Amino acid sequence: MNLSKVVRIYFLVASVVIGGLSAKAAGVPIRQSSDNGTPTNAVTWNLLGRTVPVTLTGNGKSITMRREVICPQQDVASSKGDNSAAGGCSSGEYLLLYQILSNSKNVTLELSGLEAGTFSKVGGNGSGTYGVMICDDANNDAELCTEDSESPGYTNLEKITFAVKGSTSVSFTIPSFPTFSAGENNAEGQGLTLFIVTRQSAPLPISFPTVSVQ
Repeated sequence: MNLSKVVRIYFLVASVVIGGLSAKAAGVPIRQSSDNGTPTNAVTWNLLGRTVPVTLTGNGKSITMRREVICPQQDVASSKGDNSAAGGCSSGEYLLLYQILSNSKNVTLELSGLEAGTFSKVGGNGSGTYGVMICDDANNDAELCTEDSESPGYTNLEKITFAVKGSTSVSFTIPSFPTFSAGENNAEGQGLTLFIVTRQSAPLPISFPTVSVQ
């Protein structure tokens, strides 16, 4: 690996650490489902629809999780006629959704095996690379999201924290899981819906992280 690439990765990871610390002080960032697109153009952003629930255990804790993969730039390659990146997002930017139900306390969800240096930006609500996906029913009811209309100011989400554990590993820590209402339909699901955005150096192959409970 050349020196310029090492320096680039260092600063990318450092910027995420700084962003993670500021988010911890103010509560985890949120993103509305409509920030990703609308049902009428789902073919451009919904890369991998919701999966069946799976149970993950670790450290005496248990969660039920579903996953969905979105192209936040609305560039599903096949919808754009991009055969060179067929099966992926042409830009190499991926938004990974994880919807979780659990009765366990103090759960840390670790995502490892990401491509080094994939964090492209850090921002606040609507522009960050991690946080909680909130249902925006009127504009997008076609993806996994958290229905949290009963919590003004998203106070249910204040204590969720995010950390960078290394150049290829990040984690969310959830002290307790609030009881969220079910979404308007099956596409929205029910539960805490976490997201992380990565930008790969090439669209394919996709670096799907390994998810574990700590």
